[in-house]
Amino acid sequence: MHDAAIMASKAGVTTVEHVLLRDDDVIQALKENGTIWEPTTSVIAFEVGPGPILDAAQAQVLAAWIAGVVRAAGGDVGAFSHGGEIREVELMLDPACHWRMCLLR
Repeated sequence: MHDAAIMASKAGVTTVEHVLLRDDDVIQALKENGTIWEPTTSVIAFEVGPGPILDAAQAQVLAAWIAGVVRAAGGDVGAFSHGGEIREVELMLDPACHWRMCLLR
């Protein structure tokens, strides 16, 4: 999945979705190519719930934010009821990431 995200970003796609098992190379490629990342952590929250997997996913979102990657709140609404995608935005809000910066970047 990492290689696919990097190749897609270098090929000029506008967005990549998921890529929850990212590494620094993926973050670098997304940043360098201006690719928007839709992490869809809300699906993890819905399917797995709180715990180390969700914590790791949120840490990845924070690392991307710190690196300057533009993120979007895609929600995979097929996994839960419509309207529940707001959870994606809520999960992007981290104590180290002020909500205004989450919305601006």
